Amino acid sequence: DQARAERPYLMVWDWPTALNANPGIVMDVPRVHPVSGTQYVKRSTLMSRHITDNMGGARFVGPRVTLPTAGVEQLSYVPVATETLYGTPTDGATFAATETRDLDLSGRLAIEEGAKALALTVTATNPAAGGYLTLWRCGDTMPSTSNVNFTAGVQRTSQAITRITDTAHLCVFASAATDVTISIQGSFVTNEASRLNTIAPVRPLDTRDTGKAQDLQLTVPGTDVVAAAVTVATTGPSSGGTVTIYDCDDGAPTIANLSFTAGETVASAAFVPVSAAGTLCVHITAPDTNYPHVIVDVTSVFLDNAGLYFRPVNATRLLDTRNVTGGWYGRHGAGQSLDVVAGPVGAKAVTGTITIVKPMFNAYLNAFACGQALPPTSSVNARGGLILANTTTVGVEPTQRTLCIYSSHNTNTLFDVVGWWVEATV
Repeated sequence: DQARAERPYLMVWDWPTALNANPGIVMDVPRVHPVSGTQYVKRSTLMSRHITDNMGGARFVGPRVTLPTAGVEQLSYVPVATETLYGTPTDGATFAATETRDLDLSGRLAIEEGAKALALTVTATNPAAGGYLTLWRCGDTMPSTSNVNFTAGVQRTSQAITRITDTAHLCVFASAATDVTISIQGSFVTNEASRLNTIAPVRPLDTRDTGKAQDLQLTVPGTDVVAAAVTVATTGPSSGGTVTIYDCDDGAPTIANLSFTAGETVASAAFVPVSAAGTLCVHITAPDTNYPHVIVDVTSVFLDNAGLYFRPVNATRLLDTRNVTGGWYGRHGAGQSLDVVAGPVGAKAVTGTITIVKPMFNAYLNAFACGQALPPTSSVNARGGLILANTTTVGVEPTQRTLCIYSSHNTNTLFDVVGWWVEATV
C-alpha cells in the first residue's frame, strides 16, 4: 500500500487477495513460495488474469445501464455573463467533510425566472484532503456521482449541469473539508431561447501552434452563434494559475473556468456567450509570465430558436470500468474506444461528466459520437495517478445513441449522464 501511494505508475498485484482465492494457493511454511508446480501454475494464472484485466484493455461483457427517466420539459438555454451565486466563507462556513448543504438561490437576478436547471462553474479551494463535490436538485436522492474531484491543497474548477427546484434550491455535498464557489453560466427554461446545435468537435485555438500569450482570442465556427460549448485546457511548462474564457464584447470576469498547477495538463468545460463578431477571449492569471499553452475545443454551439432542446435527468453513472458498470470489464486500454448508450430513442446529443481515474501515465479521454472519426480534441486530462472530472456536451450516433470514449493511455473511466438533447416533439 505504501509503495502504491508513493509511485502512481506502479501496478501492484494484490497478493493477500490472491492467497485467499477459492481454492487458495498452497504456500510453504514461510508463505513465500507455492509448494508445488500445480500451485505455481495457479499463481501464474491469477497473475495473468490480473495483468490482463488491468493492462490489456476492457472488453464488453454487458449489460448496459438502464437509462434514467427524463422530465417532460423541453428546455432552451439562456446564457449570461458569469456571476458568483454562492461562495464560502463569504456566504457560509467552509464545508466540513461529508457535509450536505441546501443552497437557496432564489431572487438571484442572474437566474432566469422559472429556471428548471443551471449551467454552473464550481470551484473547490483549499481542500483539506482528496475528495469530490456532488451537486443535485434538493428533494431528489443524492446521486452516486461527482462533479468536481480534487486533491489536498489543490484548487479545482469544473462545469456542472444540474436541475434545481421550482424555488431555486440546489444541494451540494463535499466529501472532504473545502471552500466552495458556485458561479452561473446560464439557465435552462421552458420558454423559447437558444438551442444546441451539434458539430464535429473542432480546435480553433492551440498556442502550441500560434504562441503563448496572457490574452488570446479565437473564432467560433458558424454564424449567429449565441453561445458555445467549449473545453479549455492548459499544457506545457508554467507556474500555475487560472484561465478565464469569455465573450470578447465584455471585460474579463474575475471568475475562472480552469485552475491549473505548475506544468500541468488539465481541462475544464463551459457554456460561454459568444461576441457579436463570433469570437471568444481567453485570459490567463498567473504569478509570472511563464504562461502555459492554452487549447480550446468547441464541441457544440447554441443558436436562437433553432436546434435541440435539453431534457435533464438525475445524474446517473452509465460507465465505470472499475466495477463493470455499463458492461465494460477491465481497465480502459491505451488507444481503445468504449461505447456507451447515452440517451433514449430521439437523443441527438448528450451532456455528462467524464472522469479519468488514476491513469498509468499522463493521459486524456476524448468523447465523440460513435461512427465519426476521432476528433483532434480532448474531454478531460490528468497526470498519472490522479482522478479528474470534466463536463462534456457532444453529439451521439443517431441510430444507437452511442457515445464513444477514447483513452490515450491505460486508465479507469467513468461517465455520468445528466441529460440529453432532442428535437422538438408535439
